[in-house]
Amino acid sequence: VAAESPFGVAFASPLEGVVKLTAARNALMAALTALGVQLGFNTVVTAVETKSDGSLTLRAPQTSFSTELIVYAEGWQDGALDPFLESVLTPVREQWVAYPWDQPLANHRIQYGYQYWGTAESHLLYGGCRWGSMHFEVGETEPLCHPGIHTHLTRLGPQRYPQLTQPSHAWATIMTHSCDSLPIIGALPGSGNQLCCVAFQG
Repeated sequence: VAAESPFGVAFASPLEGVVKLTAARNALMAALTALGVQLGFNTVVTAVETKSDGSLTLRAPQTSFSTELIVYAEGWQDGALDPFLESVLTPVREQWVAYPWDQPLANHRIQYGYQYWGTAESHLLYGGCRWGSMHFEVGETEPLCHPGIHTHLTRLGPQRYPQLTQPSHAWATIMTHSCDSLPIIGALPGSGNQLCCVAFQG
């Protein structure tokens, strides 16, 4: 739906929403446990091997696991386990600031996604401005705040909403982008039991 806003023409999608990651993770874990799936935590997989019968072995520093199915969903780190994923996944550092906020506010994205803001947990979250870095933060793997980007975020947020004062939080995350900016969902090329669910740019 196209509409006029104080920032020019914008598009609103009534189907857009927010996934509460903690709740989604807990629900998925409960469903898997009910099916008898054994869950392992804090284990770094270092290699994936395919056996002659098509089954898979996951190698970790202190142990290994046999499985019939793998879903790659970690992000850019999955590139260390498969050559195809290594060729199409790129880490990109994104930066945010948060302000105390108690009003309803729809999610916004402008500048082709280079600025975005919305609300969560009684805060207004303002992110983006990767153009404040010479290389747009592409290839960065350390979640460190870039001072130039922080300056832009703390300038533009109060510029749009004058009631904002000092941010209560500031942080950076590493997001996973694909080579064509579309998520990768489905089987790896040539493999029916290795699936992907990565590169949602978030």
